[in-house]
Amino acid sequence: MFTAMIIACHVANNAMCMTITDNRGPYETPEQCEVRIEEMIKDLIGMWSQYNMPMVFKWTGCLDPTEQSKGMST
Repeated sequence: MFTAMIIACHVANNAMCMTITDNRGPYETPEQCEVRIEEMIKDLIGMWSQYNMPMVFKWTGCLDPTEQSKGMST
């Protein structure tokens, strides 16, 4: 299962960042997750343009929680 996530920062202040996590998923395949990321990007650009918030996408991706836990120590 994959969760769509985006990290974006304000153009004028690189320390002013936000993490956007999809609330529809998780998705069974990376391809489904990537489609959702594209939808999210389109929606975010529209919203930020409407409110004059110049943001830059720093990272987009699909996280697999089972892969993340493998690298963690107990």
